[in-house]
Amino acid sequence: MGHAGGCPSQKNLEHLHPLHEGVPLCTKERRSLLSCPTMHNFLREAWSDASHWLVGRYVILPDHLHLFCSPVVGCDISLERWVAFWKNAVARKWKAAQITENSPHQGDIYERRM
Repeated sequence: MGHAGGCPSQKNLEHLHPLHEGVPLCTKERRSLLSCPTMHNFLREAWSDASHWLVGRYVILPDHLHLFCSPVVGCDISLERWVAFWKNAVARKWKAAQITENSPHQGDIYERRM
């Protein structure tokens, strides 16, 4: 089962910046790590904290996710650096919650641009 949505405060990316990136990300070895309410919350919190880029629509599936994102106007943070930041934040949140089953690591989610 997947989750689909958009961050409520970040729905209309069209008005923020003309560049939109479609980003599919897969877990290492296609491990089923992503499609649970806890991970969904961790992702949304990390995206909110990583405020140089904004997330619009997204779909979370067990072993990968697709998201559309856009940098805020004047942002000098690359997409790769932004993705690395929130991936690391999600891994730290998962570890802090002491969830051991299928624990992700920062390197467990791989990015591919559309």
